[in-house]
Amino acid sequence: MLANEALPRRSHPAVNWFMKVFTSSIGKKVLTALSGLALVGFCITHMLGNMTLFVGGTAGLDQYATDLHHIPGFVLAEVGLIGIFVLHIVLVIALIMANRAARGTGYAASNSKRSSGKAQSLASRTMRYSGMALLAFLIVHIIHFRLKRGQFHSADGSVSGLGAEVVSILSNPLFAVIYIVGSMLVAWHIFHGFQSAFRSVGFNHKKYRPIVEAASAGIAGLIGLGFSLFPIAAQLNYFVQDAPAADEMQQDGSDAEQDAPAAADETQEDGGDEDGEGR
Repeated sequence: MLANEALPRRSHPAVNWFMKVFTSSIGKKVLTALSGLALVGFCITHMLGNMTLFVGGTAGLDQYATDLHHIPGFVLAEVGLIGIFVLHIVLVIALIMANRAARGTGYAASNSKRSSGKAQSLASRTMRYSGMALLAFLIVHIIHFRLKRGQFHSADGSVSGLGAEVVSILSNPLFAVIYIVGSMLVAWHIFHGFQSAFRSVGFNHKKYRPIVEAASAGIAGLIGLGFSLFPIAAQLNYFVQDAPAADEMQQDGSDAEQDAPAAADETQEDGGDEDGEGR
């Protein structure tokens, strides 16, 4: 062997394993399932955290956002979430293309994995379309809040005005409808995706299948209803009570207007008394 001849470069075993898994059909399904379950967990956490808007009003949501951004490694968690989301989309597209090439049809489950329920069958057939619509909704959501983050963050890292912005946007009837429809799309997508994820990792025994199906319906319904509560409450002016400072200022102004004539009368009376004494 010549001294200057390049030696074959060996990849790290972990990299080889990941590439082997990623390029196999079963591996792609498993990674799609795991990334999907991670996103479901994020949806639940995100929904529960935003519920502080009901508990503490707009100030409560601002404080929750402040505490969230002070968690060590929060930026890395955001980057990881974006990575999981992108990975999930790429894997789903790869599976759709592979299924179409192999069978000449779109994304569909095999007969052994297809549920007998009509709702589940419909969710499976419309998975691609609900996913694309859901992606469009997420883009709108990111534009509304994520890209405006700099407007609500102060130099010390505290958040102010985010809760008021949420209420302002959801008080618009058009955006309220968009967010309600988006919430239903999230629920519809999770309804099928949650079951599909468990089947992909081999959890498909007929004994536990009803439990998984019930859990998917319950989780999807909880997430869809939970996210829909925000625009519905905003349309019902539920969050108006979260602005007591403005009401107090208005009341103080009314009291001042009522006190002004009385003070003027007293001044006039004092002036009259002085004129009488002068005469």
